[in-house]
Amino acid sequence: MSVLKRPLAAVAQVVVTGASGFIGQHLLTTLSTLGHRVRVLSRSGRRPLDAPGIDCTHGCLEDRSSLEALVEGADAVIHLAGATAAKTRADYLKSNAAGTTQLVAATRAQAPKARFVHVSSLAARVPTLSNYAASKWAGEAIVRSSGLDWTVVRPPAVYGADDKAMRPLWQMLKRGWVPCFGAAHARFSLLHVSDLSQALALLVDSEVFAAAAGRCIELDDGHQRGPDRGYGWQDLAAVSQSLTHRPARFVRLPQTALSAAAQLSALGGRVRGQTPVFNPDKLGELRHDDWVCRRHDAAWLPGWSPRRRLGDTLSDEMKGAR
Repeated sequence: MSVLKRPLAAVAQVVVTGASGFIGQHLLTTLSTLGHRVRVLSRSGRRPLDAPGIDCTHGCLEDRSSLEALVEGADAVIHLAGATAAKTRADYLKSNAAGTTQLVAATRAQAPKARFVHVSSLAARVPTLSNYAASKWAGEAIVRSSGLDWTVVRPPAVYGADDKAMRPLWQMLKRGWVPCFGAAHARFSLLHVSDLSQALALLVDSEVFAAAAGRCIELDDGHQRGPDRGYGWQDLAAVSQSLTHRPARFVRLPQTALSAAAQLSALGGRVRGQTPVFNPDKLGELRHDDWVCRRHDAAWLPGWSPRRRLGDTLSDEMKGAR
């Protein structure tokens, strides 16, 4: 488990959007454990986690009045909410850009001195790659020009034992199969959800935030093989082999088959009135060959270092299943 190297200086009033999501649930647990008072936004009006110090404001990112009630008196705002899948570019922008505009405006009105931590995505580094990437870049631009004290955090693919989205991949690795979606030389970063939660919790602290203010920080788990940072297909094969104790088998998926599958997934979603996670837009991101986080100066986030690697999580899961 990741641990903080230094205690937070004081209890703070922290606002969290996107608290019901995978990362949000872990972040709430971390903040509650540290004794912070947390206020979350909920469409249903119910708390997403039954833990001490968590209050709920009924509303959504489209409702300015509920946002102002949410952020009033906040010491820090951690903006996690956003769409990872949408039907159109406009839908992505509505959630990831327009929603951010509303929250920034509410914060400027009710908590202008709050520390604003915007959780973006590594995809924002290549905004021309997909509609999602463009919307995350647009959200960052809004925060940068907000006039607030801000920090942007760009996580790569975030995972954990209870992550439903990544579970099919982990199941394949635990069976000795390594699916290859992109180029043979592709590399990518990963980050365990507990490590991300600890980093975000640290940024609640005014002294830590001061070192990160006005910066865009890309965080990963520090994995490196030789001179190469991040993971490649061979690294996943090594993880798989350590779990199964037999050579991993690569599954190289033809690009034509992937394109057809993405189109069919999108078509099926339209027919069912749903928004599939896998679609041509997402396939463009999967095919990109460089999703490795840039190194950040450790002084920007004092007291933080990653504690979990992919192999640790999958090994723990296999032990728990015995």
